[in-house]
Amino acid sequence: METTKNLIFDLGGVLIDLDMPKTEKAFFDLGITDIPDMLAVVHAHDIFLKLETGHLSADDFVEALRKQSRKPVEKQSVIDAWNALLLNFRPESLDFLEKAGAHYNIFLLSNTNAIHEISFKEQYENLRNKNMDDLFTKPYYSHKMGLRKPDKEIFEFVLADSGLEAGETIFIDDNGMNVATAQSLGIGTVHLTPGKRVEKELAWLL
Repeated sequence: METTKNLIFDLGGVLIDLDMPKTEKAFFDLGITDIPDMLAVVHAHDIFLKLETGHLSADDFVEALRKQSRKPVEKQSVIDAWNALLLNFRPESLDFLEKAGAHYNIFLLSNTNAIHEISFKEQYENLRNKNMDDLFTKPYYSHKMGLRKPDKEIFEFVLADSGLEAGETIFIDDNGMNVATAQSLGIGTVHLTPGKRVEKELAWLL
């Protein structure tokens, strides 16, 4: 591999912990009982794909879920349930990124949505007293790009947009399909399987 100059990080399962069953239960408690089946296939349902690519607004997403319930549900209750899957940031991993930023171009590439973006950015600011986007050379969010992983187009866009050479770049993600796409484009990869942490798997870079 060529000299590493760029690191592209996923967010969920890499820098922040997730608990999908918490959102499943929260929706179920609201009477939105179709959601567990949707989440079981990791957002493969049309409503989530549209939300993550910006083709469905946050308001329309919330309204669609409210209509699925057989009882009155407040908008904020749906938002809270949807955000329940976002747990805590990994402080040691964030520390690593701050140190790595002195030596490498640091990017974020996340499949996410407008509702989650508000939530995790508020959490980050409360934790670090900083703007989360400032941690990165540039953050890339799927719902603002109209693209999502594991499609190769999103990786090609990031490489072209930031002028990156694939052979000088390492992509870190917990999803094997995303990692496989990056590899097919010549990008170096680290598959962060359960129990692994950024600061340990990439310690050799510092």
